[in-house]
Amino acid sequence: MPLNVEVRRALLRYLDVRGRGPGPVFPGAGGGGLTTRAVTGMVSRYARAAGVAASPNVLRHTFCHELVERGGVALDSVAILAGHTTLDGRPNVRTTMRYAVPRERELERAVESIEWH
Repeated sequence: MPLNVEVRRALLRYLDVRGRGPGPVFPGAGGGGLTTRAVTGMVSRYARAAGVAASPNVLRHTFCHELVERGGVALDSVAILAGHTTLDGRPNVRTTMRYAVPRERELERAVESIEWH
């Protein structure tokens, strides 16, 4: 899975502190890798502390939506990054299309951009 340069740098700094030995990159309480439940709990705690509503699903949706809307990334690329693939590994763009649905603020901007003569 590709990571942008900022994330790669942060991950390398983390590994310099954690060590680069074997085992999960992000160990959980029991020594194994983080569970889905643990990640959901962490996201919820950080979101509450920041005063925002977020969940892993909201973060995933936002990531994909921003790739499409701001980044202009093609839906087939977003599908692969989101893990939306068919059994034979091809991008499942149909599943990914929901991220291309404009949000209310984007619709408002579109309407505001109309110049009436």
